[in-house]
Parts: sequence; structure tokens; C-alpha cells
Amino acid sequence: MRKGLVLGAAAAAAFASAAIVPPGGDAAAAPGDPASPAPTASTDPASAAPQAPQAPQDAPATVTAGSQVETAQAFIVTLAPLQTKRYSYGPSENQRMDAYWRDPGAETQPAVLLLHGGYWKVGDKSSWGRVAYKLAADGYAVFAADYRLTGEAPWPAQRDDASAALEFIKRHSARFKVDPNRIVVVGSSAGGQLATMLGTYGAGAQRVRGVVALSPVNSPYLGYLDGALPGALGSQVLLRRAVEELIGCTPGEIGTACWQRLEDVAPATHAGRGDAPMLIMHSTQEFVPAAHSTELVAALKGYGVPVTLKEEPGTAHGLAIIKDPQAWRTVLTWIDSIAKKPA
Repeated sequence: MRKGLVLGAAAAAAFASAAIVPPGGDAAAAPGDPASPAPTASTDPASAAPQAPQAPQDAPATVTAGSQVETAQAFIVTLAPLQTKRYSYGPSENQRMDAYWRDPGAETQPAVLLLHGGYWKVGDKSSWGRVAYKLAADGYAVFAADYRLTGEAPWPAQRDDASAALEFIKRHSARFKVDPNRIVVVGSSAGGQLATMLGTYGAGAQRVRGVVALSPVNSPYLGYLDGALPGALGSQVLLRRAVEELIGCTPGEIGTACWQRLEDVAPATHAGRGDAPMLIMHSTQEFVPAAHSTELVAALKGYGVPVTLKEEPGTAHGLAIIKDPQAWRTVLTWIDSIAKKPA
């Protein structure tokens, strides 16, 4: 290869390991990133009080029986409290992740790493809040990571951070009771490109169990070209500019170095035998259409890697796709089939 439930809100105690440093007064909400060399621990003062992600207003507090809340203790089913806490996996303010996990007892549990979108230049992990709580309720340890944006560092910093976030989870898997061999990465839009990159760059299947990508920008060059078409949408024009900022050059003025960077950001470039299984979803009329993923899908199939490309009707992009209950069930069923079977 080239390359019911009671959801507690109490925060976990700070880890003793120096590699896990609670970020000081980092403001936050809830959840989404990875690469090869893991960044060093944050220098944030340990004395600053870390803030845990806040539960969305619609997060369940208790399970009801029928239409009435069961008050008898015998009918109340409780699990270990859900712990939520923020961690630093590197020195930058954007190298943070929110963790949502509960102690499964003697067993280990599968995990999901969430990577946000935003043209690689905006956005943060808080967009994943409700998804994180839903996945945690389904039996996963969930980690929503930020990563350095293009205003701070150009490619491949974003891939490096996604890899570092993944390695952080594996390095501290015993603390979270996570099975390091059962981690699925889920990404949206630009985060979807990072998720598919994790599944193809290097030994993909040895790094992650599977990948779910929602509207991934798997062909940045196509995004660049579409942004110059007559009648291009504002979102397409923004994507064109974002690609230039990501690679630090203009594809229309091609030089060898620019071509190499443009190829490097395309996950299909790194596809090979032994990559991670993938579920890729686009909407039929969105600004990042399925054409972005056809080259990657063809490459993976050619190497015998299980991959499903699914198109949903409408214009929904990224996270908006799984607002549809059926699309959400498709994603959750796929993740369960990949991550809940023994490694």
C-alpha cells in the first residue's frame, strides 16, 4: 500500500499520568481527529479547573416504563455513571478532546472517535454533542476531538492531529476500559476526509476497526474545480478557497510540490490492501456529492476492502444527513456490526 438509563454528569477525577493534562479554563460543550507522531502533553496549568462537556438539553436522564415514570426502585435500571471530561493530546488549544465513557466493569468496550467538519478552517468538537451522548448510551466510549485548523497550521497538521488523537485513546485505553482494537472513526465533511484518511494512511485496518464518513471531501481537487463553475454555490466557492488554504498553493498554477500536496490530501492516493472497512454517505443534491468518493470506493474495492457508498435523497450535508432517523439507524447498525463483535 502507498502509504431505563441514568446518565450522570459528574466529571472523572484528573488522571495521574502527565500525558493526560486537563486543559485549564477551556470553554466547551460537547463533541471530533489523528496522525503519526503524537504531540507532546499540554503545558496548561494543572491548577486551572477543567470543564466537562455539558449534556444537551434532550439527553435522557432516566428511562420510563410505558407512559409513566417508574418510581419503584425495583424497576429502575441504572448503569455506571457517564463520565465526561476534557483532555489535551497536544500543546495547542486546538489539540483537545472531550471524552464520554462509563466503566463497563471487568469487560472492555468499543470506542468511537468523532472528527468535526468546517472546511478544515472553522468548527469544533461541540457539534458532536448529541451524537456523542447517543453513542455513549449505546455502549461506546466516545471521544470528540478538535484539531489544528488551517489558520494555525497547513496540511498535514490536520492528519497528524487526527492520528495523535487516535493514539491518545489507545495509549490510555486501560483508563477508559476501551478495547484498542475496536475503535471506529466517524467524520463529517472535512472531518470525513480525515476519517477516511485514518482508514487508508499507513496500516489502516491495524489502526482503526472501521470508518463512517458523512459527506467527506475525499476529492479536494474536485471541490476546487467545482468552486469555479458558473453558478457555483457559495459553499462550493468556500470549499475551493479552503482547498488552497489547506495545501498552501493554487492547483491552477501547478508545480511538482503543489501536485504532490494535492495528491497527498486525497485518501484514494493512500488506499491499499488491508485498509479499514468503510461506510460513506452523501446526499444526492448536496455540494459535496458522491463523486467525491467514487475514486476511493473503486480503489478500496479493487483491494478487496469492504466499503459501502450510500446516497441519501435531498441536500443535507454532513451531520445533517443523520438527522433523518433512518440514516441514523443505518450508521448505528453499521458501527455495531463492526465494533461490537470480538476483535
